[in-house]
Amino acid sequence: MSGTHITITMPKDTYWPRRFRRHLVLAAAAFAIVCLAYAATPPSDVRHRMSLATAYAGLFLLAVSLWLGPWNVLRRRPNPTSFDLRRDVGIWTGILAIVHNGDRLDGPSLWKDVDVLFPSAASTSSAKYAIRFRQFYRACGCATLPDALSHL
Repeated sequence: MSGTHITITMPKDTYWPRRFRRHLVLAAAAFAIVCLAYAATPPSDVRHRMSLATAYAGLFLLAVSLWLGPWNVLRRRPNPTSFDLRRDVGIWTGILAIVHNGDRLDGPSLWKDVDVLFPSAASTSSAKYAIRFRQFYRACGCATLPDALSHL
């Protein structure tokens, strides 16, 4: 065994076009799932229906990305820690999570949640601290914390 190496490389001329096509398919699938979930939710307001639709689509794609590993094992295929399909599905899961939380980044519902979580910030004696907290909170983009806690 004198230093023989086996390296598998993908041809660069087909890798990126294939990956781009996969992202287009995943984007279309995510859009279709969002549309189906939007149509399936009872009509109230558009923001609520859109929030539920993106949440369900994101959860579905998260389940798909978690299922890819066991699926490879059941098919007796190699199961690497990270591979492109799982990564790409995870990217679209993250995009849907950002869209799901996007309306909370600068809406009145965000500050209602913050006032519920931190009631002392809503009192008049600490109003200047509440304003500073909200500015810091908005600058950091930490809008997902109240959203996550409100669903518990």
